[in-house]
Amino acid sequence: MVGYGFMEARATPLGALRGFAALYLGARLAGKRAVFYGITRDYRKDKRPFKEDLSKPLELLRQQRLQPRIAARLPLLDGKRAEKMLEAGGVAGKIGLVA
Repeated sequence: MVGYGFMEARATPLGALRGFAALYLGARLAGKRAVFYGITRDYRKDKRPFKEDLSKPLELLRQQRLQPRIAARLPLLDGKRAEKMLEAGGVAGKIGLVA
C-alpha cells in the first residue's frame, strides 16, 4: 500500500492524523504493514538518495506492478479546479494534471 501527498495535512493536524491512521489501519486490515518514508528534511541536506529512490517507484509504475488510483486527469491549467475538488472531499484517488 502506498500513500503519498496527504492533502488533509494542509487543512488541520487532525486531518493529517486521520490520514495516517487510515493508512496504518487500512494496511493492517489488508494484512500488510505501513511504513512512512519522509523525504523533505533529508532532501534539503542531500538530494542524491531521493533521486536514487525516485527511480524505484517509477520503474514499478512502468512495469505496472504499482497501480495508483487516479480519480481524474485534468489539463495543467485546471489546477485551481483540482484544488477545489480536493477541498470539497470525496475524491477517491489522485488527481493528475496533464500538460
